[in-house]
Amino acid sequence: MYSKRQIVNAIFYILRSGCAWRLLPRDFPSWSVVYNHFREWEVQGLWEKINATLSQKYRAMKGREARPNAAVIDSQSARTTEKGVPAEDILIGFFNFINTTFFLLKHKD
Repeated sequence: MYSKRQIVNAIFYILRSGCAWRLLPRDFPSWSVVYNHFREWEVQGLWEKINATLSQKYRAMKGREARPNAAVIDSQSARTTEKGVPAEDILIGFFNFINTTFFLLKHKD
């Protein structure tokens, strides 16, 4: 049986290093034990509760209201739900259209 501290340390290692679960060093509990705990806590909403609590405590420590009353979303970092063709494909199609048009105009005779 592993302590929760060992499991949390392993999860933090995964987050910090960006390594795959299966590449977790042998200093930690097995990857499957760590992943199962992570997933269970995620389903229970524990990570969101921890994040909310820490955010509130941090804001209180800085002399702000516990919960923010406004947010700023910058359009370059916000994902859209718009469906359709990716912009890259549109540009490639546009450039192909331009090239074909110039080729046809050039070789009209």
